[in-house]
Amino acid sequence: MKYQFGLSILVLALTATFSVGCMKVKKKDEVVQQTATGMQAGSNPEQDMNNFTEIASWFTPNTSVGVDFNYLKDSKNVEFIFSDSLSRLLYVEIASDSQTHQFRVDVSESKKWKSPYVSDKIVTYSFYDSDLPSKQLLGIVDVMPILDLNLINDLDLYTEFKMTSNTQKIYFKSLILKKGKKLLLQNFSGRIWIERLESDGGFIQTFNTDQTAQVGQSGRDSGQVQIKIHQSSGFLNLFVVGENGGAGDRAKDPDAQINGQNGKNGKAAFYTKPSAAARDSGAIGICTVGENGGDGGDGQKGYPGNNGLAGGTVQEYQIFAIDEKIKINIFYKYGNFGLGSKGGSGGLAGLGGQGGSRLEAFGCAGGSSGTSGTAGSAGNDGKNGSDGLIMPSKLFINGHSVLFNNEN
Repeated sequence: MKYQFGLSILVLALTATFSVGCMKVKKKDEVVQQTATGMQAGSNPEQDMNNFTEIASWFTPNTSVGVDFNYLKDSKNVEFIFSDSLSRLLYVEIASDSQTHQFRVDVSESKKWKSPYVSDKIVTYSFYDSDLPSKQLLGIVDVMPILDLNLINDLDLYTEFKMTSNTQKIYFKSLILKKGKKLLLQNFSGRIWIERLESDGGFIQTFNTDQTAQVGQSGRDSGQVQIKIHQSSGFLNLFVVGENGGAGDRAKDPDAQINGQNGKNGKAAFYTKPSAAARDSGAIGICTVGENGGDGGDGQKGYPGNNGLAGGTVQEYQIFAIDEKIKINIFYKYGNFGLGSKGGSGGLAGLGGQGGSRLEAFGCAGGSSGTSGTAGSAGNDGKNGSDGLIMPSKLFINGHSVLFNNEN
């Protein structure tokens, strides 16, 4: 499948937040001692494509379900490999393009199963222990199609194929990157095999530098990735970027809990008539003036703003290449912290109560209105989040740990 796009020029300004990773990287030509030497010149890509040198302890394939898979390049199928613990009949549900297929797979002997399904989109394999209504999901594996890309414009591979955390392998039969063009992987974690790479200054990049998490969410870390390049030419930029942290959620608006209470309204004025006997003696009635309204309560301090979220961390990339002619630059940018939100408005002032009304017919005076309270002060602002960290990446040429081109 080819991706052809219109030309555009990327200008990358390397600011102070862009770091070149030179710490924890072995000196040029130092042999990796703790592992096998990985790919060697003249190695067979058909055999090597699924055999990655395991250098860092962080990397584990998707074996939580006891299932791994290999790409079969000639047929474009995939072959699943099952662990010894799965010595029974499995039920597989395959989903792609809103279509679903079910298969029974006997893994009691061969421990392998070649999927009959081929697609140019991502395919989701769900493994169950039975086909009964009470079946238990053992795990999910997403399989990307074999890719043949010629990028003359940026491509967000993660979004284009709707990748998830269940996507752990990507295979490029060919990857051509034009100058300044970006292949975005976001937070993909896993293994990438590139059989043929041509790059004249293109980028393999995680996130765009301005990509920011949603409000109330932490920035995503870049993935932890092993990239194995068989044939290559030109120079490549690897730019590992953490997603910027999201801002803190908006503070709560004032509510009854912090608003001042309104003053109580005063009782109305009233007139008390004299008794008949009192009237005979010349007595007159009594006016009771209206009550004064109660004073309104003061509003309390507003609710605090919410803290900003942390920026994403730059996780380790490991690059394995055979061709010494390929030049690879490394750039890092951790995710910037998210801003804390502003403190909420102070509680509203309680209104003064109305004075008791005047009784005009008898000239009984009304009460005075109460005084309104004072509005509360704004709440404290939320604190800013923290910046992400940077974990240096590693480059291996013919099994030897070397510096990236711009670290020399």
